[in-house]
Order: sequence, then structure tokens, then C-alpha cells
Amino acid sequence: MNILEGGKVSGLYNGIRQDLNVYGNYFNLDIDSGGSYIMGNLNFHNTQSNTINNAGDFSITGEIAMRNERASLQFFNYNVASLTGNLNFTQGGLNLFENYGTFDCNGIHSTDPTLHLKNDGDMTTRGNYDDTVGSNFSNCGTLHMSQNWTNLQGRIINTGNMTVTVSSVAFNSTGRIDNYSIMSLRGVTMAPDGAVFYNEGEVTFETNQVYNVKFYGPGSNQQPDHSTSTNYGRFKWPGVSNGNALVKGNLNLVNTNGKSSREGMFGNNSVVSDNGSVKYGNCNDCTVITEYDQCANADGTWPINVNKPEMPKSIPVNRHVRTHL
Repeated sequence: MNILEGGKVSGLYNGIRQDLNVYGNYFNLDIDSGGSYIMGNLNFHNTQSNTINNAGDFSITGEIAMRNERASLQFFNYNVASLTGNLNFTQGGLNLFENYGTFDCNGIHSTDPTLHLKNDGDMTTRGNYDDTVGSNFSNCGTLHMSQNWTNLQGRIINTGNMTVTVSSVAFNSTGRIDNYSIMSLRGVTMAPDGAVFYNEGEVTFETNQVYNVKFYGPGSNQQPDHSTSTNYGRFKWPGVSNGNALVKGNLNLVNTNGKSSREGMFGNNSVVSDNGSVKYGNCNDCTVITEYDQCANADGTWPINVNKPEMPKSIPVNRHVRTHL
């Protein structure tokens, strides 16, 4: 289906937006700039890989759902797309979502073990996000989550601005975050074993709901292969955290409502730490990168650096540096 400039597909009956149910073969929806699609639920009952390319106005009252477990979707948004309900994926094949414009939905739910998502625009979710082991979310735009990341099993790579306002990011043992820019979170809960929060940027927690942390910075054994940074990652929270802690590599830890010290931030909790590389409080020698020029691909790989083609992966470029608070 092609919706050209000035074209419009709208399903309205007795004041109610009508659903579109897709059966049979492959479904392709192309919306050009100036075109619009305004409908109810979009349900895929087929067993094919389906595609949406939106450069116009895509609006759904309801949700996008795979009603057949063998259906899959590749969704590319370049302008404005909005769902009042959830964006749902199943394990039917390669599911891919990439946003380069403005996108909002309620929540994102997936049973696909290899779901790939990328936000290089403005993205807002009002509900929870549930991912799977092996999934990847690359954010290099602005991502605002009104609820929480309920069970992080896959990987988040953040080179943009990411905000989770209401609740915490809860890590499963396989969950991982690689942060190279700015994150603002209410709190974090990490599984007893396996979970990793790697930071080369700045992460601010609004509360001391910081549980059983495993924080790593440059120079630690969790530094990604593509990174050769010797800078610092900064974590900030008010008061004393909860539970045991592991902090390794070049990290700068700052208490926003109390003393910036091991005791002031962890209390009597057990702390495993690289004492020589973990710094507390205002640190003039701690260079913290908070913006990057490049964005990881939806599958978690990095674009080839055209200036250094001999390198298999690209190292992001520093644009903005904070040397102290």
C-alpha cells in the first residue's frame, strides 16, 4: 500500500476508528511526506515479514500486534508516528524498529529473542518496556520513558539522552547497559549475578533506590571492545545506596545529598572496589564525556569509521567534555 503526498487512509465508522487485519502474504505500507494513515488496531495474522516505512503521519488508536507467532515487522519512522496502545513483537522472524522522527506509544512488549530497536529521534513511551535475552536497544536521540524497564534481559546502548521518570530499571542476570552520554533514572535494581552497568558518560539517579549495583567504567574488564577510552564514568545519587556493591574501573561517584565518600554513598554495605581508580566527589582530573557524534546500529554493532577503515568498529567521537561538577 502506497500513500502519496496529500493522500489519506482513514477508517472511521460511527465515530470509532476501524481495525486493519492483515492476512495472507507480505504487507508493505509506504507513507510519503504529506500522506497520512489514521486507523484503529493494526493486526498481523499472516506468517510473513511485514514492513512499514513512514515519512508522513501514522496514527493508530490502539496497538500494533502480531496475531500469528510467525509474523514479524520492520518499522521505520522518519516523521510522526503515534500509538495509543502498545507496540508488540513476537518471535516470527527479524523484528526491527528504527525511529528517526517523533514516535510515541504506550509500551513495547516482545517475545523475540533478537529484537533490534534504534532511536535516533524523539521517542516517548508511557508504559513499560519488556525485552528478551539477545535483544538490543540503541538510543542516540532523546528517549523518555514514563514507566520503567521492567525486566532488562538484553542490552541498552545509550549515546543520547535517556530518561526513566517513574520507576527503576530492573536488571535480569543477562541485562546490560552501556552508557556513553546522559541518563537520568529514578533508580536501578540489579540481579545478584551477571548484570552489568558500564558507564563512560554521566548517570544521575533521582533517589537512593540503587540496589545491588555492579558499576563498571573504562579500564575495567567490562569495557567494550570498540572503546579505548581512559576517561571516567560518573554516577550520581542522593544519600546511601541499598545492598552490596561492585564498582570497578575509572568511576567518579558523587553524592547529591550527603557526603561523597565510600561510607557516605554505600554505608555499611559490602563494597568490592578498585580503590585506585574509583574517585569520590568533585574530581578535576576526571574527564567525563557526555555527548557522542555516532550512534550504534540497532543490532548493537558500530558503523565503520570511514576515517579509519582498518578498524572493524567505530569509536564514537567526543563532542562535549565535563572535567568537573
